[in-house]
Parts: sequence; C-alpha cells; structure tokens
Amino acid sequence: MRIQRDGVLASLAGRRGKAIRAVADFVAVREPRCGGGNRYLTRYERGQEFREGSASYVEKKALQIMRLTRYRTSLPKPAKPLCTSLR
Repeated sequence: MRIQRDGVLASLAGRRGKAIRAVADFVAVREPRCGGGNRYLTRYERGQEFREGSASYVEKKALQIMRLTRYRTSLPKPAKPLCTSLR
C-alpha cells in the first residue's frame, strides 16, 4: 500500500506528523478488512492481501527485467485486420 510506504518514508525523513497521519490512514483502511471478529473473513482477507502483494511483486519484477533487457516485443508484425468496419 502506498499509505504504508508514505508513512515509512515520512518517518525516515523525520516528518513525525506526516508519519502519524499515514499510520492512522493505513489503520483506517485496514481495520474494516481484518476487523469485525469473524475469523473466517479475517483469514480470507489476509489471503487476498497475500495474493495481491505477490501479484504486485511479480508485475514489478517483470517490468524491471523488461527495462534492463530493453525488451521490445517477441510478437511478429501485426496481421492485416479481417475487416475494416463493423457494419
């Protein structure tokens, strides 16, 4: 989450007020997802967060590798369209 990152960066930069606000925002967003007392819902939401985080990591890593290798495309030139209009 960007809120969490912003809080950490503000804390490292010594901006205590901004760090506290970011933490409060983070808790306000996270509380409804993991609160409520329903342990099954809490486990489900934590699983969702884990998958979302994993997908985000894979996406960022793929983009990093593409940038490092100056990847363009492995696809052949586009084929001619089957039709020019949708009448």
